[in-house]
Amino acid sequence: MDWTDYRFGLDGRHIQVFREPVYHIVIDSLFGSEMNREILDHAISLEEHFEDATILEDQVSVNPAWRSNRVCYPDQLFFDPKGPTDRESRIRYRAERSPLLAAFDSLMLSKVFHEIMDTTPHPLCKLRETNRWETQLSRYGDQAQHYRWHLDRSEGDQRLVSIVYHFHQNPRPFSGGELVLTNALMTNGELVSEGETKSYEVENDRAILFPSRTVHSVRPTFSPEEFSQGRFSVNLWAGRDGSFEGTNLF
Repeated sequence: MDWTDYRFGLDGRHIQVFREPVYHIVIDSLFGSEMNREILDHAISLEEHFEDATILEDQVSVNPAWRSNRVCYPDQLFFDPKGPTDRESRIRYRAERSPLLAAFDSLMLSKVFHEIMDTTPHPLCKLRETNRWETQLSRYGDQAQHYRWHLDRSEGDQRLVSIVYHFHQNPRPFSGGELVLTNALMTNGELVSEGETKSYEVENDRAILFPSRTVHSVRPTFSPEEFSQGRFSVNLWAGRDGSFEGTNLF
């Protein structure tokens, strides 16, 4: 498959819209079985680059009682600091080395995807106006790894849209790991008000889109110790210039 020629369309995809507890979108069969498998194989091949999750602002270890998964940063891994500076060349460089980045870059540049997102409420409708995105690869599993209540948008950044994409071995070799959204208020990983919640079991090739200020969590995940048997996800955050301190891709 030519990863650089991926186009987002409607054939074979099931799109659902939910307004509670917050406005969010669920897309099943986002990339299709062939691309989904390529993304999984690619993620497994990057095992040596996974590390304990850190706090973005100061890159210090997170209290494992709050967050205990492992992550990989493909934007940094597949970036050539001495290469061309134009966006097209940088995207081509990423696509030639990472099917995961190729798939998501193509999605984020898709005209059809932009048109669909134009019809959503703020801030999701601003996706077309974002000019950079960051992808984080996550793996949950061993020793009930989890992530307590949190936001994707931290102080000082300009993240607007979050996309969580799930992929894993079939049949699913782990249990738990549900993504939970809520409209309750939160501080320091704890809910401090009543609110509604919605939980999503992990489904292969499914993406969930929501505003980056949405409070959400990942429930404990139980998997075999073998790396390939874990719960994998891509977390993509789309925003404006100055959103992220990592690769200045766009």
